[in-house]
Formats: sequence, structure tokens, C-alpha cells
Amino acid sequence: MSILIKTVRVAGFRGLENLEVELEQTTVLTGMNNTGKTSFLKALQIALGNRQFVSQDDFFIKNDRCAEQITIDVLIVPVDAGKQNYDFSEDWEVLFTTDRIRTDGIKSFLPLRTTVTFDAIKNSYKVQQTILKEWPSKTDWLKADKGNKTTFRFDELPFFYMDAQRDILEDTKLRSSYLGKMLSKIEYSDDDIEAIEQQIEQLNEKAVSSSDILSNIKETLKGLDSALDNQSGGIEITPFTKKIRDLNKGLTIYYGDSQDSFSMEYHGMGTRSWSSLLTLKSFICLLASNAKKEKTVFFPILAIEEPEAHLHPNAQKQLYSQINSIAGQKIISTHSPYIAAVAELGQIRNFYKDQGVYCGRV
Repeated sequence: MSILIKTVRVAGFRGLENLEVELEQTTVLTGMNNTGKTSFLKALQIALGNRQFVSQDDFFIKNDRCAEQITIDVLIVPVDAGKQNYDFSEDWEVLFTTDRIRTDGIKSFLPLRTTVTFDAIKNSYKVQQTILKEWPSKTDWLKADKGNKTTFRFDELPFFYMDAQRDILEDTKLRSSYLGKMLSKIEYSDDDIEAIEQQIEQLNEKAVSSSDILSNIKETLKGLDSALDNQSGGIEITPFTKKIRDLNKGLTIYYGDSQDSFSMEYHGMGTRSWSSLLTLKSFICLLASNAKKEKTVFFPILAIEEPEAHLHPNAQKQLYSQINSIAGQKIISTHSPYIAAVAELGQIRNFYKDQGVYCGRV
């Protein structure tokens, strides 16, 4: 048994005055530019992930009047084999706690509300989360009783946002990227560290002794000993990283065919963007593996913008298949007819404008 975000409602956020979207395990958002797809994904980020980006520009404006509040409701339900179940499993019930879980007499659910208002005293934006007493009808959901205050942030329910501007080369430089986080978690046993560093030392010695240029530089630099009155071991030249802890600092990713390979900096943005998405998949697999070892529940939520960027149609289809296979729930915004074509009809939601932003099933 697992869980699913079944319904999301957004009001007062950017161009979204009042919007409801029903979600699937994988949901594909289609629609013309500026119909609210990115805004919807960002609203989910406020409810479930990082909300540091919120500013005055994020409040809905109509007829020169600015909304006083952003409201985002998220309905989480238990599922089994893809279908809504009556009750949450014991593990999810323990995580969410019975104080948060509601029931309509037959089925259990968790109705989370997130509101954002401006705090004039602190000159900042206040985010408040509550568990609604019930899941209100679509027509009057904004008038629903706010319920009990809560803090809704669980490691077992992580939210990942991947925007359209992604590049594996940038990921290798940033410790905050998904690749950077994985590299920082690399661990070796003491015996492995000693063995690898001995091999690196031998490799450095071989590289220097086999090169007249490096040997000459090393010999010349020995003059520093006398100048600095240094009684240490002298000069070392290490073409290869000396300590295993520094291996990730010089990480370079190569990609090519069986004949030759090239550094990622020589590949186009399509390959680099695709690689960045796949590092997110790898990161989630790592977290899922850790959760399995610890015997805890784990359900990631992914919001991905335009995975098709810079990719050939066949590559777009393959990438969609790879994203679809990731554990958890995926919400994908796209302009690609090829991705829409390989998605199931029931997974597609079309955003459109008609005196406001709306979302409908295809």
C-alpha cells in the first residue's frame, strides 16, 4: 500500500485565481504558454517543499486588486495497486498521526491546507499549514474551516522540483545539486581508503618519474626548502588527487560510444539536460534504498518542467519512460506532442484560459 496526492486546489497564486487539478501517479500537464502550468508546480512546491522564493509578485492580481492570501489545498489519500483504498497502512498512519487523518465515514484522507500572507510587522511572508476538518466541495472550498495548525514536512515524503534550466555541468559544481548531494555522501571503509590512496600515490610517482617536464619542475621547486628553511619531506607534485576525500572535486563525466568518449562539456544541451534529470533519478533511488534498509515508508513527489528540452523526439519518448519508472508521484509540464502521445490518456491534464485559468481532462 502507498499514498497519492489525489487533488490540488490553488487560489490567489500568480495567474491562478481558483484552480482544481486531479492528479494521477504520473500526470502530464499540457497547454499553451502562460496558462499556469509552471505556477501550478510552484504552488505544489510551496505546500510540500521549499517556499523561500515567495514574493509580492506571487500574489494574484485582478482589476488592480491584489489577493490578500495564497491558498493551496492538497488531498492525500491511501492507494493500493493504483486505486484509492479505505485506510492508510499502519506505517503511513504512524507517520501522519491519527490527529491529521480524517475520514468521511468510509474512506480515510489527509486534507492539508497551506496559506501565505504578508506579515506587515515582520515585513515578511508568513506560511501557515493546517489540517482541514473535512475535504470541502469544490464550490465553497475557500470558506472551509481551517482546522488544526500543523507542520507538514517529512523526509519520507520529499518534494523535488526540476526546472527547465538544468545542466549536468552546473550540477558537478554545486554541492546543493542532487549530484553534489550524492557525491558528498560517498563513503569508503578505512581499509579501502588506505588501499586506494596507496594506489594513487604510486600512480602519481609513476606519472612524475615518467615525465621529464614534471621531474624537472619537481627538482627545481626543491629550492623552496632552502628559501623557507623547511625541514619537511619536500616537494610533491600530484597530477592525480592525493586524498580520496578530494576525488569528487575533480569529477568529470564522459559520455560516448564504444569507439570514443568525450567530456560532458563537449556535448549539447540535450544530453546535459537529460543527464541532469537522470542524476535526480539516481538520487531518489539512493533515498529509496536507504528507506528500505531502515524499513520506513518513502514516497517522493517530483515536479518536472519541460523534460523534452533540446531532445530529439525519440529521446523524448525514452526520457518520459525513464521518468515514469521513478518511484513516487510525478507531475510533468510539457509542450512535447511526443511525450503527450506516449502518456496514457487518463494521465493528461490540459491547462487553458477562459476568463481565468482552468484545467481539464483530455
